Amino acid sequence: MEVFRAVMLSGTVKAAGALMNISQPAASKLLAQAERHAGMRLFERLRGRLVPTQEAHQLYPEIEAVWKSIEKARSVSRELAQPRGGSLRIASTARFCTYLLPHAATSLYEKFPRLSIHVDMVMPHLVSDAVARGMCDLGIETMPTAHPELEIVRTLHCGLVCVMPESHPLARKRRIRASDLRDERLIALSQAPPFGHLLEKVYGDLLQGIRVDLEVTSGPVACWFAQAGAGIALLDAPTAAGDAFKGLVARPFEPGPTIPVQILRGRHRPLTAAATAFCAAFEQLWSRHVTPGRKAR
Repeated sequence: MEVFRAVMLSGTVKAAGALMNISQPAASKLLAQAERHAGMRLFERLRGRLVPTQEAHQLYPEIEAVWKSIEKARSVSRELAQPRGGSLRIASTARFCTYLLPHAATSLYEKFPRLSIHVDMVMPHLVSDAVARGMCDLGIETMPTAHPELEIVRTLHCGLVCVMPESHPLARKRRIRASDLRDERLIALSQAPPFGHLLEKVYGDLLQGIRVDLEVTSGPVACWFAQAGAGIALLDAPTAAGDAFKGLVARPFEPGPTIPVQILRGRHRPLTAAATAFCAAFEQLWSRHVTPGRKAR
C-alpha cells in the first residue's frame, strides 16, 4: 500500500524510494510484490515513467482513505506515548505554591504545550481527601495521614529555616540556633498544624527564653511579615525556597526536626505522562533549592 501510494504521488520508482527512505531496487521489488498481491497490473512503463492503469486510478482513492486513517492512528499513538496536551490537577497547601509548585508546573509546558493545569490550594487536612476522592491527580502534603485509597509517589524531607531581611545581622550566619533567637522578635507557626509540636520539640527547654511575638497560620504570611520588618520567621524550608520573597534570606535552623513531605496519588489512578513529568520536575527543584545533595525516596 505504501509503495503504491508513493509511486502514484511521485511518478517514478526512484522518487518513490526516496519518499519511503529506501533504495530504488527495494522500491521496485515492493512494487512488483504489490502488483502480484493485487492480481493486476497497476502501472505501465512509458519512457522511464510509470503510468497508472485505469485500475490504479480506481484503487487510489480507497488507498488514500485508508492511508489517512493509518496516519491518524500513528498520530494518536505518538500523542499517547509523548502527549503534548491533556490535563493535570494538583492539590497543595500554600507552602508549596510560593516557588516549587509553580516552577515545576510551568516547566511542563515545554513538553506538553497544550496541557491544562489546575491547582487547588487547600488547607493541609483537605489535600489527602481531594486526592482520595479522585478530585485531583496529585497531592502535595506535609506529614500526611495514612489513607487506604492513597499511594505515595515521592517522599521528600526538609527542615526548618529562619527567614529574615538580607540586612539583618543574623543573615551573616550560615546556620541559626535557638540561642541566636533569644533577643529577636520571632514570627512562628506555633498555632498552625503540624508545626505546633515541632516547635516544642525544636526549642525544648529554651522555649521559655524565646519571645514569640507573632503567630501565623501560613508560611507565606510569615514571610510577608518578615519582609515588612516585623521579625525573623521560623518556618519550613520549602516555603522560602527559590526567590519567591525578594529581599529575604533563609538560613537553616539547628537543631531542627526532619519534616516528611509526600506527593500522593489515588491508588487506583495510574500516573499520566504529565503527572510523572511533574513529579520529576518537583523533585529536581526540591534537590536544588530545599535540600541540595540529598535525594528523595
